[in-house]
Parts: sequence; C-alpha cells; structure tokens
Amino acid sequence: MKFDFDFLKDRYDYELQRREQPTAALTLPVGVLTILGGAMAAMARQETQTPTRPAPQPTPQPPQFPPNREIRDGDRPREHR
Repeated sequence: MKFDFDFLKDRYDYELQRREQPTAALTLPVGVLTILGGAMAAMARQETQTPTRPAPQPTPQPPQFPPNREIRDGDRPREHR
C-alpha cells in the first residue's frame, strides 16, 4: 500500500487554511470595535471629570529669614494675646 503524499500535503494545507479563515475574517471588525469603544470610553471619562469645586489653595508658609541676617524686633511677627 502506497501513500499519496501529494494528496496528504494538499489536505493538510486546506485544513490549515480553513482553520485560519475565521481568525483573519474577525481581525478587522474586532480592531474597529476596539478603537470605537476606546474613543467612547475616553469621551465619557472626560465628561465625568468636570470640576465641581475649585482646587484647594496651598496653605501660606511663615516668612523665612536668611540665616546670616540679624533679626530685629520689627522683623518678628507679632504674637496675638
């Protein structure tokens, strides 16, 4: 009994091509849907991130005197009693 290797090779190539067809057919639609979904999600996120209150202001820091300067009475902040 002799095997027909050309027949087996053709059958293998046909099955391989048939196996890859669904993947190739779905690549473009899935890519388009992914891009559209990402764009819609970005637009929805941008709409929900509108500020509803002003940003907090930084707390004021006490004045810093240079280290080599002599501090006089008039330079010191007054204490409240």
